[in-house]
Amino acid sequence: MGMTIVLRCLAFALLFHGAQALAQAYPAKPLRMVVPFPAGGTVDLIARELARLMGADLGQSVVVDNKPGAGANIGAEIVARAAPDGYTILNTSVIIAQNPAVQSKLPFDVLKDFAPIAQTTYGTYVLIVPAAFPAGNMAEFIARARASPGRLNYGSTGVGGGAHLVMEMLRSMAKIDVVHVPYKGEAPAMTDLYGGQIEAIFTTSFAAASLVKGGKVKALGHSGTRRMAALPGVAPIGETVPGFEADGWQCLLAPAGTPREIVARLNSAAVKALQDPGFSARLRDLAFDSIGGTPEQLGEVLRRELLRWREIAVTNNIRAE
Repeated sequence: MGMTIVLRCLAFALLFHGAQALAQAYPAKPLRMVVPFPAGGTVDLIARELARLMGADLGQSVVVDNKPGAGANIGAEIVARAAPDGYTILNTSVIIAQNPAVQSKLPFDVLKDFAPIAQTTYGTYVLIVPAAFPAGNMAEFIARARASPGRLNYGSTGVGGGAHLVMEMLRSMAKIDVVHVPYKGEAPAMTDLYGGQIEAIFTTSFAAASLVKGGKVKALGHSGTRRMAALPGVAPIGETVPGFEADGWQCLLAPAGTPREIVARLNSAAVKALQDPGFSARLRDLAFDSIGGTPEQLGEVLRRELLRWREIAVTNNIRAE
């Protein structure tokens, strides 16, 4: 019996010191940061600067690998199935919590197949309309929609996408009747918005800020809870529709089973990068704020957001299939 206890203690000590040695030796080679979106978009732009700064702190390069497709599910599955050794991580957006709400056959489970690292940025969805549209704020838009039920059309980048989910949330909470027109991507939707074929669309804060500056559209409200530096004259929709809120956040995830010490090291590098003054200024130019925080805090965000988007999808009968 005594020898058994000694052997167990020895095994535990070896395991503990082995984990410490693993953390101290990590990383010993370059890392792969999978981005499940095409190059050039806001997630990609933010990921590349984050990768550069994290690489400097980790002492190894962090290589961005764009793997778009299937509504960001291809890149997510790659990371979910990767070895849990800290050398393959996912840089994704709120879509990781939205897809499970509208798709029943995902090749991964967000809570079971990923280890949270850090929430990186916070952005919002912005409701934009053509510059000539006869409404200058959310109250006027809602009044016009109520006065002409079923007459206003809104675009989205596809059934079950973020722009669709957010507008359906607004439709149900504001009690308005607007017609959904799905597009295969934002570019054709914007073309029809400029041409007056649709009257509104939710887009990212970065895209909205750029378009408003160009004078082709105006922003009526955004989905966050505080005023935005990039769109100082645009109020949160929640000021008109109490309780309305939808964040466009981004985050870093690792495969489930990644050692806690390695997750902590990645979190430290990410948080340090997000605190870099130059990066923070760049994020503000892109209409985003840096977040940071612990892996545990991101875990809570994921659980909360998965529930919230599922409720929105069920309430409005939205399925992507």
